[in-house]
Amino acid sequence: MLFVNITWKFNTDNGCLNNLKLLWSDYNKIDETLPFIYIAGNLIHTSYYFYSSYALIYNDERDKNLIGILIHHTIVIMIATTSYMVGKTYLTFAVGFILELNDLLMTLRIFLKLQLQFIKKNGNLIRLLLLSIFDIFWLQNRLFIYPYIVLESLKFLQQSYGQSEWNSIYIFIYFLYFSIFIMNLYWTFFIINDTFRNGIAIFGDNSEIFAEEKNENFDSIKMSTNNNNYNKNNINSIKLLINF
Repeated sequence: MLFVNITWKFNTDNGCLNNLKLLWSDYNKIDETLPFIYIAGNLIHTSYYFYSSYALIYNDERDKNLIGILIHHTIVIMIATTSYMVGKTYLTFAVGFILELNDLLMTLRIFLKLQLQFIKKNGNLIRLLLLSIFDIFWLQNRLFIYPYIVLESLKFLQQSYGQSEWNSIYIFIYFLYFSIFIMNLYWTFFIINDTFRNGIAIFGDNSEIFAEEKNENFDSIKMSTNNNNYNKNNINSIKLLINF
């Protein structure tokens, strides 16, 4: 959340997302010094992915997508460190802000832990709603805005190619950004599938509950009918005994 706030401030102050030509500009050529708050934001971002990688590796319960997540984390760490070394702060912070917005939305899950009657009663539906909102932002940010920025930055990379001693590193950084896009496509399948399965589970459970209630009502009616028949038989038996 802190990194998102810092990158949002950076993009607002410098207008990176409004002027895409800045994204492939060398920050050090525009301003000699990078403010400490942005250096700290970059360190926080990198440290988080180092810690997350460590936690995933040494966790008792291994994630089934461990390899894919570690590859993603390694790419992000390489982008953050390499871009900072060659002064590509504009592109790093613009892309970081767009991609990390999705993680910020995932923190909304903490509301499901609130001990409120409404949340307890409708927890599954709320979870499905949050997943659906997350999917919309995921598709918009990672499959539309992000590739658009990457393609635009390629155009400016071609224009500036040969004007810097870091050309090979610039191409390497661009390759890393493209790799992130491929991973976005990969994760999209799992995210949509997870949302779909949650929806099926919720509505499937409701159908089963309705069927169970219907069966219970039918059994109750059947039992009541049997009791009435039993009572009628008893009355008829008593009448016969009296007449006899």
